[in-house]
Amino acid sequence: MEPTDVNPLFAQARAGDLGAFERLVEQHRDRVYGLALRMTRSEADAAKISQEVFLSAWRNLAGFKGDTTAAFVAWLNRIAANQTLMRLRHRRVVRQVEE
Repeated sequence: MEPTDVNPLFAQARAGDLGAFERLVEQHRDRVYGLALRMTRSEADAAKISQEVFLSAWRNLAGFKGDTTAAFVAWLNRIAANQTLMRLRHRRVVRQVEE
C-alpha cells in the first residue's frame, strides 16, 4: 500500500534544500511550540525548545526515513518531547542546587 500524503519537501530538505526545510518549519512550528508550551507552561521555554527542535531536526534530517506528513509529525513530536523533558530535568536540577 502506497502512502497517500507523500510530501516532496522531505526529499528536497534531505537533499540540503534549506528553503524546503524552512517551509516544513513554517508548517509545523505551531504544533511543536504548543507541545512544548503544554509541557513547560512557559512561553520562553517553549520558544527556546522550538528552536532546538528544528535545529536538531535539520542536523538529523538524513536519519529521518519517512516521506509522509504523519511520519514527520511523529518524528518532530518525539524530538520536541525529548527536548522538553531535558529542559524540565535541567530546571529541576538547577532548582535543587539553588535550594
